[in-house]
Amino acid sequence: MPLSLSPLTLRRIRDGSMRKHLLVLPLLGLLSGPALPAPDEAAGRAGSREAAGSSQEAAGSPGLPWKPGVEYRYLWIRDGQKAGETRFGLEEHVKDDPYYVLTATRTYDWDGSSQRARSTTTVRRNGQPIAFDEALEMSGLKNLKAHQVTEVRFQEGKARVKYVLNGKEDATRRHEFEVPAEAFLYGNQAVEHWALFAAKLPRTEGRHVLKLFYPDHARVLAVSFERSGEEKLKLGTDDASAVRFRFECPEVKLKGSIWLDPEGRLLQVEFAGADDKSPVLRVVLEKKP
Repeated sequence: MPLSLSPLTLRRIRDGSMRKHLLVLPLLGLLSGPALPAPDEAAGRAGSREAAGSSQEAAGSPGLPWKPGVEYRYLWIRDGQKAGETRFGLEEHVKDDPYYVLTATRTYDWDGSSQRARSTTTVRRNGQPIAFDEALEMSGLKNLKAHQVTEVRFQEGKARVKYVLNGKEDATRRHEFEVPAEAFLYGNQAVEHWALFAAKLPRTEGRHVLKLFYPDHARVLAVSFERSGEEKLKLGTDDASAVRFRFECPEVKLKGSIWLDPEGRLLQVEFAGADDKSPVLRVVLEKKP
């Protein structure tokens, strides 16, 4: 999701002395996704903080409200028109220390720009990350075409991030960051990550803060969420009961609202515009889950 509140935000990626600019929205199943270690291997590499019985449960009920084996679809809406979509599903692996593998494909076509992406995210039962892989292709900005592979691994309180642009392994960028044990992953434009960490929000009144690791900006964001009431949403042909939370992170001018159903599933997210009135982007679940 865009930190600038616009899906047309540019993300800068340094390739040697050159600066490449990529628009930050992905697309559906046209790519063969990057190789992800087997879930057992990914879980094993997660270090001592990921060991069985040692992980810190996030706020909210254990586990996730999304049904394994079911595909969910979010629509990206701009100016009342569909601009893209995200499809995701998850598999649950039940062992001594259960985890989920979430796969997503995303599309975005707007104002002459097109993006396609496929990603895989491995998380613990409490939604906290173990591994993330994404392959992204973009075209249309002044005839620019680019392919980027992103890999993130979480181990021993650190996130190890690797970017490969246009298949140039000699220009690979690697970074390592300290990440709090309670932080969730907030991938660029990854509404499926919002569907994970939003499920962990307490439903109680008051202000709740989630720590979100945002790899592309190399920082952990403290995003506050505050319950603002119950509402009805129209999802397809059905009405859905929802609890609305307003969110804000002043340091990156991130502001908007999310709507959750009684089970904690993300039904809709809106990003506020500069005037704080009309949203610049709305992402809504296609139908009632």
